[in-house]
Amino acid sequence: MSGFIEKTVAEQGFAASWKLHMAPLVEGASRRRHRQMLFGSVVTGLALGLGGAALFLAQAVPPDSPFAQPLFLALVLALAALAAIASWLSMLERDASLPDAAMAAVETHFAALFTSDENAAFAEVVLQDLVSDGVLDDADYRVMTHHAGSYRGCRIRLITAQGTATRMASGTAGRRDLVVARVSLPVTMTGRVNIDTDRSHLPTDALSCHVDHNQFDHIFGITCSDRMATEQIVNARLAENLLMVQQQLANPLNSRAAKGLRVAVQIAEGSLHLVVQEPTREADGTGSGIAGVEGLARRLIMRFATVPGLVDVLHGDSGNPPAFASLAVPEQSGPRISF
Repeated sequence: MSGFIEKTVAEQGFAASWKLHMAPLVEGASRRRHRQMLFGSVVTGLALGLGGAALFLAQAVPPDSPFAQPLFLALVLALAALAAIASWLSMLERDASLPDAAMAAVETHFAALFTSDENAAFAEVVLQDLVSDGVLDDADYRVMTHHAGSYRGCRIRLITAQGTATRMASGTAGRRDLVVARVSLPVTMTGRVNIDTDRSHLPTDALSCHVDHNQFDHIFGITCSDRMATEQIVNARLAENLLMVQQQLANPLNSRAAKGLRVAVQIAEGSLHLVVQEPTREADGTGSGIAGVEGLARRLIMRFATVPGLVDVLHGDSGNPPAFASLAVPEQSGPRISF
């Protein structure tokens, strides 16, 4: 099966991109997997037959025959076992073209909003500014991808990076996967706002703020320099949007572990930065199969759709459904793309 089932508003229309970029590769990978399974089954059957024949022969020949010697029997059984194991090893190989094709499909899906930006230096400046402001830990960050565009008059950027530090602010060390969304504000705002699931990163010299949302206040801490200005941006709708992002990532039923996950927001100097940081997973199964690459595509869609979703929140729209809301069953007319 090479089709893509659209489940959320953000995924609406992605089936066409999947068909263009992924369907031929998925079908080829599926056929290749079937051939590997057939080859492994045949070799395993031959290995079992050879081992059985060796055991039968050892019992049938005289004790002084070379075929009855334990060394000969062990050698034959070992070779048969190695052949069987080797025949299945090819199924462990990852097809590197599948993740690349998934990224191409997602980029095509969001082509009206984002284009790949080769200016990695600007992305590095953004990360360094966040380090200087205390939002990010002081680490060596390597930019992996950088996309830029505009939506509803707001400049938008999406940056992914990996950081390595000997000591993080939380006292732990290691590599971190990082996603940074940057959105220019559609309104003028003075002061600075910091929102973080890790309260140790919040400025200690700022005012404590709250949103009238119990769940949000339980998960996120907020500080600001101007409460009156903060109320213009940080409202219940923004709280719901950030909770949606955090819960999509921290859901224990997801393959992405919640341990070490951090979601932070900084609003200052005319821009909103959304930061998602988590420990690097050494082996997450991405690219190991069709199911793995489909899950990767859904995560990438969620990542890209978060940015225009933030713009809709900043504009105060109430009519646009959340990007990750489930698609309604079409009645008289099919649903249209909306962020």
